[in-house]
Amino acid sequence: MFTNINWRNLPTKKLFGLGLLAALFFAIAIWLLGFAFRTALRGTQSFDGMLQQQTIGMGVQSSKVAASRGMAEEVGLSTRNVILNDGYTTGTTAEAYEIKEYTAQYRTANLDKTCGAVEALKAKDYVIFENSNRYEKECGYTFKVENDHADEILTALDDLKPEELVANTQTIKGQVDDYTNEIDIQEKKLASVEETLGNAQKAYDDLTVLATSVRDVESLAKIIDSKLNLIERLTQQRIIIKQQIDLLNRAKAEQLDRLNFTFFHVSVYEFLIVDGKALKDSWLAEVQNFVKEFNTIVQDITLNLAEYLMRLVQVAIYLILALFVVKYGWRFVRSMWKS
Repeated sequence: MFTNINWRNLPTKKLFGLGLLAALFFAIAIWLLGFAFRTALRGTQSFDGMLQQQTIGMGVQSSKVAASRGMAEEVGLSTRNVILNDGYTTGTTAEAYEIKEYTAQYRTANLDKTCGAVEALKAKDYVIFENSNRYEKECGYTFKVENDHADEILTALDDLKPEELVANTQTIKGQVDDYTNEIDIQEKKLASVEETLGNAQKAYDDLTVLATSVRDVESLAKIIDSKLNLIERLTQQRIIIKQQIDLLNRAKAEQLDRLNFTFFHVSVYEFLIVDGKALKDSWLAEVQNFVKEFNTIVQDITLNLAEYLMRLVQVAIYLILALFVVKYGWRFVRSMWKS
């Protein structure tokens, strides 16, 4: 049709109009084809996503953290324990600062009996419970005992047949030395601040006396104001240092108090060869999973399949529309050309 046409002799308006119509029909056809393919891909992804659904189980995990002792992390101490904390202790008196800790672990078929036996120790005056936790299938305790009665409590725990009983001995001489050194530093700093504060107050008193005999009131007022600011800063610094010393003394006292006690950490876990409740829960979980899987399969072969087929029909309609636009658009262009 277009091979024998002399394009140079055609009117410019006619060429422009035909080109515009061809581009319009071509763009409509491409848009319909692209929309059809996007719809098909979206439907396929949705259908595939339905086929890949999995049942999500929920579990509960409990974790217990032992209570920390001492205040070394709360108070800024010397860098020896921070940088060179390799277990080395200076001097020959480390054993005088030793503390003992025992960790006992039990697995029992009678959780109430074993936990009750450990809790019964709380009635003794020389046993101090610091932490106690009771759960459905386990219990845990942290307590300290006066050193004179430590062997008695250790024997009682051993009679309960622990699965594991671990003894640990460590020295706290390094921590005590750190507190002692830091207290000494802070006390020297406090003495220096108090001396400076005393001198500043005396100078302020002298200036007050001088103020009555000097006519240069403005200069004297500036000097007095500067002294007052210095006194205020030194007073605040003295308060802060005293607070730090009190905190360090309290932390050191707590560390030294640990020397009077032996510490115990007890964990008890229920262990049943035939656990009826666990078996029941397992069956219930499996039945729930079966129902969910069955429901997913039924949905896939009914609703999801119907949706997928409807999307295929939608794509087919878009393709037919695209072919219709191309066919009749071509006819329209030919009719316009012949006219």
